[in-house]
Amino acid sequence: MTRRIIDPSPGLSRRLQEYILLPGKIPAGISTEAVDISSPLTKFERGKEPSLRLNIPVLSSPMQSITGPEIAIEMAKLGGAGVIFCSQPVKDEANMVRRVKEYKAGFVMPDVFSPDTPLKEVQKRIEEKGYSTFPITEDGMPNSRLTGYLTRKDFDPQLHSNLKVRDRMITMERLHYSSLGDVTDERGEIDLNKALGILRDSHHGSLPILDDQGKLCYVVFRRDVEEHAKNPLELIDQRKRFICGAAINTHDYRERAEAVIDAGADFLVIDTSQAHSEYVEICLRYVKERFEDIPVIAGNIVTGEGFKFLVENGADSIRVGMGSGSICITQEQINVCLLYTSPSPRD
Repeated sequence: MTRRIIDPSPGLSRRLQEYILLPGKIPAGISTEAVDISSPLTKFERGKEPSLRLNIPVLSSPMQSITGPEIAIEMAKLGGAGVIFCSQPVKDEANMVRRVKEYKAGFVMPDVFSPDTPLKEVQKRIEEKGYSTFPITEDGMPNSRLTGYLTRKDFDPQLHSNLKVRDRMITMERLHYSSLGDVTDERGEIDLNKALGILRDSHHGSLPILDDQGKLCYVVFRRDVEEHAKNPLELIDQRKRFICGAAINTHDYRERAEAVIDAGADFLVIDTSQAHSEYVEICLRYVKERFEDIPVIAGNIVTGEGFKFLVENGADSIRVGMGSGSICITQEQINVCLLYTSPSPRD
């Protein structure tokens, strides 16, 4: 149930109550562990599973002040999902999505360098990105033959600024690594538990995984695998990457949708104040035809007619509500009728 109380009287503060949950009857013998709060994020046929299901029924809002990569990562760890905001350049939003998809509790492909890269360039990347472990491949490209390893501890930014990576990197003779077969289960899928077992036995913080030709496939970080174990409800895709959504608008949606999907976005959110419009209809029809396998959430609407309109145009899920934030003025801008009531003395 949702109840709204707004008091416009002079001298009284405006108060807003958004979500009030009605408790139901509790059966005997039930425990909190037995309660399933997972929720389908997208429409589905009766008797079938949705394409996306949240382990906790919470999405973070696609607002600039709320959902960046850090919040999206934390939401996925807890079992929900974050939606990266679209009020920024297309390239920046795509990079944020990419950061979420690359930061997963499992097998990752971090930035790589070649042996001829100047160490000052490596230091610049450390300062920009914050992480400091880099595989070294023969041509400086991912999925190439591994020739060494470099961490922040292997060089001094001032003392070694004129040297190259090859002068300070850990060579293959000293490097601890594993083959892809060592971390693959009987079904041929990569297994985080096997990787963690190797890491624990080696006492190292990370483990490069190579194929039969010595090419780099993944790097497994101890802290990521341990985080995975601490978050049993985390929301991940088939490649063990965190689920992440991305918002698009009704202006540059062609370019933006393609960019964020290429970056790995699992679903799109058409983010508008009032979605019962021809602009949203055009945008929604385009993205559903162009990216038919990507779920699309559309909104916002507050009427049954608007809900039906979005469903008929292909929306997989609907955002219901309008002007619920403390600084949102959508209702005033489009002249939505508000019901004003005075609080009772008991309030």
